[in-house]
Amino acid sequence: MLNRVVTSLTGEKVYITIDGDVLDAIAYAYYGKHGKNTEALMEANADLLAYGPTLPAGLRVKLPTISQEEQAQAFKTLWD
Repeated sequence: MLNRVVTSLTGEKVYITIDGDVLDAIAYAYYGKHGKNTEALMEANADLLAYGPTLPAGLRVKLPTISQEEQAQAFKTLWD
């Protein structure tokens, strides 16, 4: 999946979809976990939401830089 990540002329990382790709799988493959990454992809690529959950081939998905703090998830343990 990561072999479809290219760098645009502006230096931005872009993922080129194949038929059947979904944003959460792209987020997991590129960033290594879900966290807020899927939401960040949705914000950066709001125009792709019109395609629904399954994307067609050939779309350009912007891969924004996400800081470690933004990736951190708040969670509760059983003893909280």
